[in-house]
Amino acid sequence: MNLKGKVLLGVVPVIALSTMCLGYVTYAKLGNEREHEIVREMQLSKDQAALRVMSFLERFETKTALLSEAKEVQRPLTEGLAFSTKIPKVQAARTFIASFQRQFPEFLSVQIFQTSEKGGCVEPAMKLGEGSHPGISKLCEDLLESGESRVGAFLFDQQIESSFLVLGQTIENSSLAKGSPSEQSSPSDLLLVTIDTQHLDRDFSQLQVSSRGRLFFVDDLGQQLFTIDKSQIGKKIESADILLKQPPKQHFSHNMHDANHGMIMVPDFEGSKALAHTENLRFNLNFTGVLPHEVFKVAHQEIAPMVLAITLSAMFITSAILWILINRMILSPIGQLQIAAKSIGNGESIEQVSVIRKDEIGLLQASFYEMSEKLNASIAEITHSHQKIEQLAYVDSLTGLANRRCFLEKLDEVIERDNESNSQSQIAVFFIDVDDFKRINDLLGHECGDAFISQVGKRLSSTIDEISAEKDLSSSNIVSRFGGDEFVTFISNIRDEEEVNGIALALQQSLREPILVGKQQFRVNISIGMAIYPEHGRNGGEILKSADTAMYNIKLGNKNGYCLFCYDMANEVTEKAQLEYALRTAIDNNELHLVYQPQVCAYTNKTLGLEALLRWTHPEKGNIPPDVFIPIAEEFGLIGTIGHWVLNEACRQWNIWSDAGVAPSRIAVNVSQRQLSQADITDQVSSVVKKYEMPAHVLELEITESCIMEAPMQVVETIQNIRDLNVRIALDDFGTGYSSLASLASLPIDTIKLDRSFVTNVHTLSGNSSIVSAVLSMAQELNLETVAEGVETESEKYYLQEKKCDVLQGYLLSRPMDVDSAQEWLSQQSELGNHRKSA
Repeated sequence: MNLKGKVLLGVVPVIALSTMCLGYVTYAKLGNEREHEIVREMQLSKDQAALRVMSFLERFETKTALLSEAKEVQRPLTEGLAFSTKIPKVQAARTFIASFQRQFPEFLSVQIFQTSEKGGCVEPAMKLGEGSHPGISKLCEDLLESGESRVGAFLFDQQIESSFLVLGQTIENSSLAKGSPSEQSSPSDLLLVTIDTQHLDRDFSQLQVSSRGRLFFVDDLGQQLFTIDKSQIGKKIESADILLKQPPKQHFSHNMHDANHGMIMVPDFEGSKALAHTENLRFNLNFTGVLPHEVFKVAHQEIAPMVLAITLSAMFITSAILWILINRMILSPIGQLQIAAKSIGNGESIEQVSVIRKDEIGLLQASFYEMSEKLNASIAEITHSHQKIEQLAYVDSLTGLANRRCFLEKLDEVIERDNESNSQSQIAVFFIDVDDFKRINDLLGHECGDAFISQVGKRLSSTIDEISAEKDLSSSNIVSRFGGDEFVTFISNIRDEEEVNGIALALQQSLREPILVGKQQFRVNISIGMAIYPEHGRNGGEILKSADTAMYNIKLGNKNGYCLFCYDMANEVTEKAQLEYALRTAIDNNELHLVYQPQVCAYTNKTLGLEALLRWTHPEKGNIPPDVFIPIAEEFGLIGTIGHWVLNEACRQWNIWSDAGVAPSRIAVNVSQRQLSQADITDQVSSVVKKYEMPAHVLELEITESCIMEAPMQVVETIQNIRDLNVRIALDDFGTGYSSLASLASLPIDTIKLDRSFVTNVHTLSGNSSIVSAVLSMAQELNLETVAEGVETESEKYYLQEKKCDVLQGYLLSRPMDVDSAQEWLSQQSELGNHRKSA
């Protein structure tokens, strides 16, 4: 089926359905409007009736009030005269009332009821005119009981077959009011008038709603008081019990379907369903409007033919016009645009298609040109995006250097090229790790750590560029950051191992100058592992692993070096990994323990304190030296947990010795810089001291010189906060760092510990003796205690005593002891002290 057939098949039913829906909506809308119009007619009739009733009542209520207030009527009542007598004042009142009736003939009768002194309604004291009805007496009683000043009612008289209005008005009884206070509350006299309602009946007869609607004016029992059909006056309307259930004085609703707004459904009114509304006009007069179902049915039937004719006409005309427009404005131009689309699909220029239009079709033609241009631009943009994504996939975002993926692909590419050319050249891979970067990162924070790494990367990259340019190896010029503090590079066309070592040395020298981060300078040491292809691996992955192993071998030693891979190193790396794994569970497995080395007074040989030293007994490997497992703990972030355990265990042991009466006056514990970087280290120290009831001055924390000198201000502040707890601070390994003697005065310390490297042979080596003398003299000036570590000979001890060193520690005095031996030592020292006191 061609496009025209599809359009006809699709458009015509849509038009027909749409037009029919529109016709139905129009029919429903017009019908609804007509229904509302009928309801509005009823509303209008009700409103007119209400206005006429109000006008009628207002006129006669006013006249009744004037009559009750007339002095001729008031005078005999005020004087307590009975209207049944022929006293002149009473006769004057009768004459005035008769004249009032002649002036206003609508007043059929006027009655005055005088209350007795006991109160209550009695027979009328005066009655002028005709108008007797049982309801008048009841109205009189209602007026007395309600206490209101005015009442009224519309009543129907069966004898005359006519309705009339009765108005009751109270007249104040002044004669009773002059009595005792209890009599002042007696009822007033009553004035009742009977009013002709023929005028109101004529007004009501003129009201009607629709041709079939019914209007009724009924009392509260449903008795018809006014109606067009005079034969129905006085009769009760049909379904009165339903119609009069509505609350009085309820406003008419303009929406006949909404029963909550005035309209109710009457199941059977004169043989059919109907909608009705009842509303109280005044007193007992109610307006009831009834709209039989037939009224609305006829209204809809009247508009149905017209709507149907309009709908069918609109359907035919719209279909014809739309088909002509679609054929001329769309189908024909689409055939031409189809040719244009094929041209674009074939890569031809759209200029070959001649479509001249100034409407949407013309815009579509222009869109083809624009689409062609945008397609070319999109292709270029996508190509650029792919290049950018490719770059992100191969570049480290922090340093701008190549990442691991890029490095491995480049290395494999060079290896493959050399294999294809049967080249015998070698490729050297350098795996570089920044020493102690974690410490720098913890001290400065990650932001400064990133800046530090970026500067390292720039220097390494610059050095490789220089080496590549010098050796004409630009094709192999690549430096990669693998993440964290690890960098990797490779150089092709290597001649021998000597050249490899020279490149490694050049990389180390490039970082000789300190790196400035913020306001602090840091010296950078790197460990470089090297491997050569094809000697140490058959592909990029293997050669990289070999270089990594060589780097870790340097880390196991003193760091800050470089070495070439050999196959024996793999075993060392494996062993290191095993130690790191075992160290993570050493605390839980009770493999860690402390030994204690005495610190002795240089002059009295009295034990002043003990230094707690950490030891690890591996279940399979035996005792692991601290210089082996401590670097592993620092490298893998375990030193914080282990350090806290050492602090807690040393203080716990001191508490045990205190209970035994042999506690030393001081116990020293080593603290790492990573521990000091912890935010809660001060709280940890304070908590442990309190936990074991230890005087704070007994605890001494030993911090290495390099740690305190390279620490940022927040770490120095932390040390000061700990010292404020009354905990002592010792500067350990003094002389091995970069501090000057003059800087000691500004440090928050109590003790200086001379490193064993200066104590050894201090009496024979002039260099050592000069340093030791200077340090001891400066400490004395600053009132700092001095401790000499590593004292092993009597000569060293004698020299230090001469130079007035305060405390000695070393193998000459005692080796580190386990807990039992330390307790025995302390007991002997205690007994010796007691013996000296007794002597």
